[in-house]
Amino acid sequence: MKKVFTLLASLSVISYSQSQNIGIGTTSPNPNAVLEIKDNSKGILIPRMDSVQRKNIPNTKGLMVYDSTYNSFWYNTGTEWQRMAAGSTGTSAVLNGKSIGDMLYWTGTVWTLVPVGLPGQALVLNNGGLPRWGAATTDTSSTGNAYFFSSNNNSAYKYFLGLLYARYAAIEANNNGGRFIPNNNPDNDFIQSLFVLQEVTTDEAILAWQDPGVQPLNQTNFAADNVIIGCMYRRIKDIVVNANSFLASTSTARLVEINVPAAEIARITTYRAEARYLRALAYYYAIDLFGGFEMMTENDPATGFKAPYISRSNLFTYVENELIAIDADLLPTRTNEYGRADKSCGWMLLAKLYLNAQVYTGAPKYTECLTNINKMIGSAQYNLTTEYKRLFLADNNSNTAQQEIIFPIVADGFKIPSYGSTTFIIHAAAGGNIQPADLGIDGGWYGLRTRRECAAIMDATGIADTRNYLFKNGQSQNITDPTNFNQGYGVTKFKNKLLGGTNTNNLAQVSTDFPMFRLADVWLMYAESVLRGGSGGNLTQALNFVNFIRGRSGAASIISSDLTLNYIFEERTRELYWECHRRTDLIRFSKFSGPDYLWQWKGGSINGVSTNSSTNLFPIPASVLTENSNMIQNLGY
Repeated sequence: MKKVFTLLASLSVISYSQSQNIGIGTTSPNPNAVLEIKDNSKGILIPRMDSVQRKNIPNTKGLMVYDSTYNSFWYNTGTEWQRMAAGSTGTSAVLNGKSIGDMLYWTGTVWTLVPVGLPGQALVLNNGGLPRWGAATTDTSSTGNAYFFSSNNNSAYKYFLGLLYARYAAIEANNNGGRFIPNNNPDNDFIQSLFVLQEVTTDEAILAWQDPGVQPLNQTNFAADNVIIGCMYRRIKDIVVNANSFLASTSTARLVEINVPAAEIARITTYRAEARYLRALAYYYAIDLFGGFEMMTENDPATGFKAPYISRSNLFTYVENELIAIDADLLPTRTNEYGRADKSCGWMLLAKLYLNAQVYTGAPKYTECLTNINKMIGSAQYNLTTEYKRLFLADNNSNTAQQEIIFPIVADGFKIPSYGSTTFIIHAAAGGNIQPADLGIDGGWYGLRTRRECAAIMDATGIADTRNYLFKNGQSQNITDPTNFNQGYGVTKFKNKLLGGTNTNNLAQVSTDFPMFRLADVWLMYAESVLRGGSGGNLTQALNFVNFIRGRSGAASIISSDLTLNYIFEERTRELYWECHRRTDLIRFSKFSGPDYLWQWKGGSINGVSTNSSTNLFPIPASVLTENSNMIQNLGY
């Protein structure tokens, strides 16, 4: 009986007008409404369901539900479901964010997601009035594009991609102290950290500074608490983490959901391949320097995640598969903007991986190395620049050196000012009788020289070899004190000068791009792989390549009987010194540890002593082991 009275009471508030309007809570429903509901303490509930249930409803124009997956109202257009959001005008869809930190801006035709920025950045407007993340409150770029890349594409996604490239190039963003890259201790960028670990630990370089961590590295003394080793580890991890963030925010499902236009999605497909390349490059250096590492991908949670340990051989396989997978989406050779990755960059990194496969995995892959080298050569898009010196000048992006450089780390004293990268290499090489003005800089840092044994290899080809930039005036070849800048020959290979000899407009922070990969290296890799038994090449072509390289610099040609592995080792010294290949080369030629090749201060002795094979890897930093119990320390530490 009680239920009947409740029903009658409910119906009594419903009023029917003559025009067949229905009112609930009112006796005079609006004449323009079929149904009007009035109440001051309750709302109306429409059907609630998750996304799967909503999508199972046949398309019915005008249908509306509340989606509990997205916590938002959705309506059906008759052909698809659209999310409702405040601010919609006309027929344009206004999107809701999905993740914490999501922001949208109107391009004039469509709502576009602003990618998540980085800590310490400010949201600024470019000259086109479009938002981008920057390091200052103003942005004077004409396009507001991805960092140092130029085109008419103002995509925020491209800018985010540019920041990934920037993580290899710089720390400081501008004179206002803003930063593209987080601070570190020591405050070394990727290239400076790489140079110290790849060169200062070998016969090619020695550093006079007494900053924490430097002198032990000079003497092949590697410890888990070395701050420079720790800095390099964090730089690699920083690149991986931010590449993962970019990839997670640009998945196809995510882009479709927020209605990114099809043309932009096509461009983002290329951006994603480049981001995966940059991540693979970082992981390549993790393999080379540390062996095992923390395994992180875009599919892992952004926070509260303790990365698992991945072994050196398994990380090798991961990087190999990544580079093979992205080949289809990277742009053809030399069709991308200068400084960005294309197919040849992928082939080059694969060739590097395979060249060192026996060290990394115990299994040689010289045939696979040649396969990728032949792809680069077969593209016919690269040539040796006419003069060796052009490769290391401030206009090496335009003085024909770019015809030889496969992948540079771009430097620009104004757009990407940094006290690391080639700014470090050039400034630290100046001092004593090496005049800063001759290198196109405003002062010397009295740091870098080369060691006795490397100098002897370079001098072996005589004064005709224009690759020899040893500076001997006021410098002794012998080093009795590693902290004395005047001991050890200087090196003036890199300069912040233009080809014609004039200066750039910034003498403090240089504009000389770092040639990470270039054609001369490819040809020397070809010769080495043939000599090591790889299929897909021949000794005649190998000899031709070596003589082309020597001929470019005025060195005499060699004959086939001269072409041995040890000769290749020495030729790589003369051609590639101070380009961050030395430690890797020494290990591959079994000369880094052990007694077979000694240099001054190897193992802490003035004339060098044998070192343990454990030094072929750096230790996992102690701080990493403390933070992540999944990590495993390398043997010998």
